[in-house]
Amino acid sequence: ELYLGGTNTDLYTDSLEYHDVDTSTGFWQLTGASVSVGGSTAVSDFETIIDSGTTLAYGPPADVKKVYAAIDGSGVYDSDQGLYYVPCDSLPTIAFSWGGEDWKISSAK
Repeated sequence: ELYLGGTNTDLYTDSLEYHDVDTSTGFWQLTGASVSVGGSTAVSDFETIIDSGTTLAYGPPADVKKVYAAIDGSGVYDSDQGLYYVPCDSLPTIAFSWGGEDWKISSAK
C-alpha cells in the first residue's frame, strides 16, 4: 500500500527504515542494495529505483542472471527480452536489503 504524507500504523509493527534518496535522475534512487535468495546473497552493491507504478523488476542483465541462477528450478523464458520463470510450488525466500532489514518478496496475491 502506498500512503503519502504519513504512515498507516495498522499495517506495520516495527520501526521504519530510512535511506538517502538520489532524485537527480528523476527517480527515487537508492545505492548499496543487495538481493538474497534462500538467505544467501546473490547480488550486492547495486542501485535501485523505488517506483510504486512498476509491475516488473528490472536490473542489469548480468545481475538478474545471478539472482535467477540462485533459484532452483528457474530458467530463461525469453532470452531476447531477458525474462525468467520461477517454480511457484517451491519458491525460496527472496529479499532486498539496503543495509538494514531484509525486505522479503511475498508470493501472496
